[in-house]
Parts: sequence; structure tokens; C-alpha cells
Amino acid sequence: MDISKALIIDDSPDDACLYERLLQKVGPVSIAHYASAEEALGALSKENHPFDIMLLDYHMPGMNGMDFLRKLHQENIILDAPIIVLTGQGDESVAVNFMQLNVSDYIKKDGLTANILKKSIQKARASHRQKKREQAKQKELLLFAHTLAHDLKNPIGRIRSYAMLAQKKPQKSEAYINYITEDAAFLVEFIDKLLVYAESGRSFEDREPVDLMEIIKKSVALLEMPIQEKKAMIHLPTSFPPIYGSKVALVQLFQNILSNALKYCLVTPEVFVEALMEKNTVTLSIRDNGIGIPKSVSKKIFDPFYRVPNKSEAEGTGLGLAIVKAIVDQHGGQIDVMRPKKGGSQFNITLPLLIH
Repeated sequence: MDISKALIIDDSPDDACLYERLLQKVGPVSIAHYASAEEALGALSKENHPFDIMLLDYHMPGMNGMDFLRKLHQENIILDAPIIVLTGQGDESVAVNFMQLNVSDYIKKDGLTANILKKSIQKARASHRQKKREQAKQKELLLFAHTLAHDLKNPIGRIRSYAMLAQKKPQKSEAYINYITEDAAFLVEFIDKLLVYAESGRSFEDREPVDLMEIIKKSVALLEMPIQEKKAMIHLPTSFPPIYGSKVALVQLFQNILSNALKYCLVTPEVFVEALMEKNTVTLSIRDNGIGIPKSVSKKIFDPFYRVPNKSEAEGTGLGLAIVKAIVDQHGGQIDVMRPKKGGSQFNITLPLLIH
């Protein structure tokens, strides 16, 4: 069982000794015991003690178990551990009240065995992990929503301002309409990429054997206009090994990386694509001569809405590399970015090979 430190709060020395014996039967565990809720509260308020599980007695003189949990909440003392309440008398209404206080389990002391305690701890730990995952997702979703609202408000606000200026200054309306058109185009691109990002988090059902050469050539073809406009040079190897994946998603992946290489470049863009095959994987390196990505932000660039501060006038949605990372993850691969000695950026994408 994956616990190393337990907290016991119980006024009965006999019961506390029983829990310690049962815990030691389950596995080697370091145990901290407090004989009252007041004593435990005082210790926890002074220092954040890391525990894997808390065994809490309900009936104690002075402050009972329920009052103790409420006091923890009132004083904002966070104990990042699942809680099991033990009681000598079963009461369904009391159990419900404890569950409302985020208690993981509520069991009787009578007939308590090592196996019962082990199962209760396993259940409590699993429930606690699930709650933490849900809390992390909620926090991530809230941040996502705030960032999304911010990124939509800016161009919408500018469009509104330009429209008002066009009414007040008709002689300059043509310039203001151009600004409105640019911001509207950005919003359309932003919303399109947002939908792609939302879809990229789903598992792909259309996986099949994929010819990477075909995928990359398709990505290049979709960028034909900006490639011609910038007179860009794209260097490809003569062959790629086959992999198993989604053609549509992989085209989006390479299209986003190549598009960035063209967009964030102050000279004639030049992109080198190479493939290194190992036992069960292929690593694709895509190197460009663009403005590069600082090492200090190399981990952040795959976060949605993150934009690298750069010298280029080009503005991005902050979603392209987030889409790339989501697609790589869905294919069971890995991606990282580095800054070559000659400058620019180099993305290294490792994908599982198609094993016959």
C-alpha cells in the first residue's frame, strides 16, 4: 500500500495502539498520534505536516471529530490527505454530515481488522486522487476561460473603437475599416484554431498506417502561398518510416510548425526536416532560421494562449503549438524545442513506429 506516514487523532490510547498495529500489518508506516483534536489543531496550525492518511475519532471530549474538521476549514489549514473517521457507534445522519466535510470513509471500530482498514485506506486514497485531478481540471478550465475571454475582448474592443472612429471621422473611414477587417480575420483564425485545439484533446478513431512523407508534403502544399510569397526553402529527406496515426491530425501538426517557421522569420525562411529512426520510434527534427525561442520559455510555448515575446511583427493566436502538443500526446509521442547554435528553432518530435 502506497502510504508512508499516517496521522491518528484519538483520545483512547487502546484504540490508537490498535490502529498502529493494524497499520504496521499493512506495511511499514510512520505514525503521528494526537490524543485530542485541540492538540492536533495546534500542531497542524504551526506547520504543514505531510500525511498520506488521517484516522480521526468522532467522539472525543472537548472538540469532536466533526468540529475539528470545521475548524480546519475555518482557519484555512489545508491537510492534503484523505480522512477516515472511526466511530464506536454507527449513525447514518452523522456519516452524511462527515461526507459533506470531504471525509473519504466512515467506519465502525467494532470488528476492525487489518484487511478492512487496508481496503478503506485504498478506497480513500483513490477517491482523494480523483478529487485532486478534478480540482486541477477545474483550475485549468478557469484559467483557460479567463485567458480566452481576455484574448477575445482585445480584438472585439478594437473593432468597436474603430467603428466609432469611422463614424466620427468619415474621411479616415477606409483606414479604420482596414483595421476592422484585420481584427475580424484574426478572430476567425482564433476561433478556428480554438475548435481544432478542442478536438485535438480527443482520442482519434481514424488511426491507420501513415506515410509521413505524404503527410509532410500535404502540409507543405497547404502552405504553398506563404512559401511562394516569402520564397521559402523547405528541405525534406528522401524517405520516412511509416507510423500509425491520424492523417488529418498529423497534417495539422506539421502545418502548424511549418507555418510558424515561415511567420516568425526576419530573412528568407529555410526549413530543414530530418528523420532519425531508432528501434521502435522515429524522431523528426524540424529546424528553421527564424527568430528562435528563448530557452527560458521552452516549456511554456506548448501552453494554450502563450505567446513568445519576439522581434517579429507577426501576431499569433497562441494556440498553434498547444495543438501540436495535444496531437503528439494523442499519438503516444514526445516533443521538445531547442535553439541550435546557428540560431532559429529546432522542434524534435518522437513518434512510435508502425510495428509489423
